[in-house]
Amino acid sequence: MADTIVDEVLAMYDRYLTAWNARDFAGVADCFAEPAQFVLPAATIALPDRKATIAMLEQLFDRMIAEGFSHSTIGPVSVRPCADGLAIMDARDVKRLRGDGTALEVIDAHYVVRREPVGWRIAAAVVCDPGWRD
Repeated sequence: MADTIVDEVLAMYDRYLTAWNARDFAGVADCFAEPAQFVLPAATIALPDRKATIAMLEQLFDRMIAEGFSHSTIGPVSVRPCADGLAIMDARDVKRLRGDGTALEVIDAHYVVRREPVGWRIAAAVVCDPGWRD
């Protein structure tokens, strides 16, 4: 059972990263629960629905593209089921890269994911300093 959960969550995250790099904001929003929360060092952003998530993504990408953003890559990803229909997912070494390969940003990402009738969705995303678990 745990292996199935891990495989399903990893498949959702693969869809997320593919949509992210394709600038498919609707596809990225499909990977988030409603409401969704983003916990950042300076603020917590609560997005009540898909429309708000898409609007936030459009603003974020406008800023990143102005800074030369090309695509994102990720390092190791781990998934730990923690309750019925809930799991914790960690993605290490998340890099937002410019076209020349230099990093705009490098973070670790910590996610709370929830199984919903349509599949696994990200309920909360937390931005962490690289290596925070070490």
